[in-house]
Amino acid sequence: MFWSEEIIEHIVTQSNKYAQQKNVTLNLTKEELYVLLWAMLLSGYSKFPNKRMYWSSYDVPKMLYNSIRLNRFETILRHLHFNDNILNDKTDKLYKLRPIIIHLNERFREHGGLEEHISIDESMIPYYGKHYAKQYIKSKPIRFGYKNWALCSNTKYYVTFEIYW
Repeated sequence: MFWSEEIIEHIVTQSNKYAQQKNVTLNLTKEELYVLLWAMLLSGYSKFPNKRMYWSSYDVPKMLYNSIRLNRFETILRHLHFNDNILNDKTDKLYKLRPIIIHLNERFREHGGLEEHISIDESMIPYYGKHYAKQYIKSKPIRFGYKNWALCSNTKYYVTFEIYW
């Protein structure tokens, strides 16, 4: 529901373009991108401290092992890109993620709908790397990450969201 063919094509195109700028032949396909997205969802189900461990486990990740090789997965992940660096907007700190944010907000509104009872709330998306938009909030259980403002329905559905920076 949330990943249209257009956004998948956009990600494939931008990732291949980025790899080409780095003098790497990626030749990413839509099918490989779907496997990568599935692997990211799988990592929420079966948590390992290192992503390489998904290729050495005997649980559900065996399906992942049969779908894509570790070296190919890491190459795709290293060159995964959502927006063109050449068209960089210096005023938008989330420029590289902007197409995904816009697309998800459109899909949330398309498949959801406003209900009578809605709320605006903040949440933290954990992130420990370096990024301009990363926040530190001492009083939160997740102290480091992206601060996210979300408009949600009483059925716990995201209507729209915006990452604070």
